[in-house]
Amino acid sequence: MPEPTPSLSLLETFILFCAKIGLGTTYLIMSQMGVGAGATVDRLKDLEHKGLLTSSLGPRRQVFFSLTEAGELLLLDALERSPIDSVTAAHGIRSEERRVGKECRS
Repeated sequence: MPEPTPSLSLLETFILFCAKIGLGTTYLIMSQMGVGAGATVDRLKDLEHKGLLTSSLGPRRQVFFSLTEAGELLLLDALERSPIDSVTAAHGIRSEERRVGKECRS
């Protein structure tokens, strides 16, 4: 029996994509892509814990995240199953940021 493929939220897919194209620091994801700090930091840690991202210390002691092989495969699978357009991405990411914010406050 094949193992089930773990599913990614839209925000997780977006963060993996950012790492894939070289926007692999918290600052770059937040500033260049407009994703909030709380959502970004929490998801980066989750994705690293799941083995989908790896981190290394870059210039100026900034943590840089890059995809693992498992992260590459899961990102490809997620993008093939449901392509993301910019409107869907913006709505889904903002919704998840609000959900994460509510979880952090409770």
